[in-house]
Amino acid sequence: PDVIKYRNPYVQNYFVAKVGTIIFNKDIENLNIELPQPLKNVKNASAFRVILPWFDALNIMLGKISKAYEDAEYNRKTCRILTDRADDVLTAVKILFRRRDEEVDKFLDDYYVKSFIKLHRVLRDIKEFISNVSQLKGLSKFVSAEDIRKRCIVLINELESSCVDLNLNTTISAEDKRLVQKSLMEDVDAMNEIINIDEQEYIKYLKKSAVNGNPTALFYYGILSLDGKYVEKDEKIGMQCLLLAIAKGQKQAIVELKNRNIDVW
Repeated sequence: PDVIKYRNPYVQNYFVAKVGTIIFNKDIENLNIELPQPLKNVKNASAFRVILPWFDALNIMLGKISKAYEDAEYNRKTCRILTDRADDVLTAVKILFRRRDEEVDKFLDDYYVKSFIKLHRVLRDIKEFISNVSQLKGLSKFVSAEDIRKRCIVLINELESSCVDLNLNTTISAEDKRLVQKSLMEDVDAMNEIINIDEQEYIKYLKKSAVNGNPTALFYYGILSLDGKYVEKDEKIGMQCLLLAIAKGQKQAIVELKNRNIDVW
């Protein structure tokens, strides 16, 4: 019988015919030979060969998201919302893979493959966000509790956009949306209290990170100095921090200066 070659764990895109010649997928339709199980259709194998690594990567990233949520000390409701949504999406992806024999044309579409890659990027951003907002040291990357809420909404929308691209059924009910907004606002209120209590510790950490050259810390400490929020207003220090942030590749600092109509070039 014909032999399908594998390179564990992913199926390779070729097989060896009886004569021992390597036959590639692009030539398979010209051959009138019966392939053995488990891959009767090598066209399917080619499609899944591309997608499978990303399917595994999505599951690994979900595990990292869940771990970050379990370790969360702050904004647990916000982190839970994103973790639950990511879990729902991965459940839909698993259902899609169980139906892969009927959906093979999707897996052969370049746009569909790119959508899987986009989904992985969104999940990676969610994991990074949860890691930041759930620990005190990461909160320095956000100006306020409201800033955290807005970023969470952006990530939810990006996740929903990925689901649309992949034709995944992950509809959120109106009641669920209401509960999401309620939970986010509860975290905003809680964070406002924490920021007031831990203000000095927060500013101390932010300033230390800025002194050490952290571009994100330079950006936010610069804004606080320009506005006189949490720290004494000092436009000179604020400008220095933003310019150093730009020099270190912090593109948000450029946008901030433009929004303030400050031209330093």
